[in-house]
Amino acid sequence: MTVLIVGAGIAGLMAARELRDRPYPVIVVEKSRGVGGRLATRRLGEGQADTGAQFFTARTGAFQRHVIHWQAQGLVFVWSRGWSNGVGAPAEDGHPRYAVAGGMNALAKALAQDLKVQLNSKISALSPVRDGWQVTDGEGRIFPCRAVLLTAPVPQSLTFLETGRAPVPAADLDALREIRYAPCLAGLFRLDRPARFPEPGAVQEPGGQVSWAADNQRKGISAGATVITVHGDPEFSRSYYNSPEADILGRLQAAVKPWLGDAVVVEAQLKRWRYARPLTAHSERCLLVGGVPPLAFAGDAFGEPRVEGAALSGLAAAEALAQVLR
Repeated sequence: MTVLIVGAGIAGLMAARELRDRPYPVIVVEKSRGVGGRLATRRLGEGQADTGAQFFTARTGAFQRHVIHWQAQGLVFVWSRGWSNGVGAPAEDGHPRYAVAGGMNALAKALAQDLKVQLNSKISALSPVRDGWQVTDGEGRIFPCRAVLLTAPVPQSLTFLETGRAPVPAADLDALREIRYAPCLAGLFRLDRPARFPEPGAVQEPGGQVSWAADNQRKGISAGATVITVHGDPEFSRSYYNSPEADILGRLQAAVKPWLGDAVVVEAQLKRWRYARPLTAHSERCLLVGGVPPLAFAGDAFGEPRVEGAALSGLAAAEALAQVLR
């Protein structure tokens, strides 16, 4: 009665842990070489930077319980209670913004401990069979399972179903096809000296084609070097997504020049996030598909487009599948 979960982001990992504790046999299949999805951290020389999700909040009791546990483990810490837009003091609203010791990816690695995770496995098709599903990856490996949870970006998940000719009800397909995402171009810049960001080391929505810029050293995750993360806003990221890397990095660097001061960029890298943030979301925390063997969708496009929303979506999907599998 194995449950196969596609995607090792926070939605998939939270769901996997919940189902394993029920207990059900679970395997997580991830196309990348590591876990985390947008909980991603990259090294640059002696420093490092979070490239995707930059922080998270915990506004619900259900998620707060997990965060309290992670805090007790020394895994997460409160970074801030608000951000500056680059003009004036930070606008604090009382909600803690949490960061992860060692970078956001460290949280994903902690959640993946003791789980069965198949990395470097890109799913190509989901086909219904008599007693569940036959899931095939690009290398021809076959994963027989009783139930499937899809946590990859919805357009990718729909491709799996179409290739496998899964008879998903038209109403569900229509709802899933309505989900749209905005891309994000993330520039990472290692500097030869400290930057000049206002407290607590980040600016949100400062304008100038940038939605976010932060100093990972001030954040507390890059002791060895000053490395800043710069996110292009949705319009910039759509317009320049396919532009040459050097052009994108040059524009992002110029946009944050006021906070660089006299610092010189000694290394720069680019990360292109095609499915960075849902523009439209499904109204429910997860979608349990009818008319086929147990199949559910979860992720940050279900409920709310935040780290917390993705985590709660994974937990909701685990509960929905557990009810069906009883």
